[in-house]
Amino acid sequence: MKLTLRLIEKNYKLVDQITYCSNFIPSENLVEATEAGNAAAEELQSAIDYVNFELKVGPMDDEKKDYLTSALQNTREKIFIFVDFMPKEKLEGARDRIEEENKLNIEEFDGEEDAGVYNPVKLPWKM
Repeated sequence: MKLTLRLIEKNYKLVDQITYCSNFIPSENLVEATEAGNAAAEELQSAIDYVNFELKVGPMDDEKKDYLTSALQNTREKIFIFVDFMPKEKLEGARDRIEEENKLNIEEFDGEEDAGVYNPVKLPWKM
């Protein structure tokens, strides 16, 4: 769990992404959108801090799993609130790029005998 959250933090750089994407949000929605984005980043950081501390003092139990699940669900919900303020054309362009990258990854790695996509991404906007 520590490694997974560390990779999420390192690869997604949520605060940086919120800051960058805020440039595309209409000014009348900027405060509300930025609050949601920052709340998402805080929830993610809370989960990371929790794992870093709690796993030092004991194994993962149901209570810890529930806390982490809740923090990560809250992160996702706040990100979706933030994304709702994005201009639709920018959002669609980003989604198309993600879908194309996923397709290329599947083609690249699924073609080898000893490889395969064992955990394909389920895009939230396709569910």
